[in-house]
Amino acid sequence: MKYNTNVKHTTLEAFVTTVNDLGIELIINEALREVRNDSS
Repeated sequence: MKYNTNVKHTTLEAFVTTVNDLGIELIINEALREVRNDSS
């Protein structure tokens, strides 16, 4: 049972990390887009 819990926890951790990376990427892209719009 403990093994299953650890696997689930690791999967959840990886999922959260992936979501965080995607979120940061989206924020950076949005910021870059606004900077380009301001300068043009």
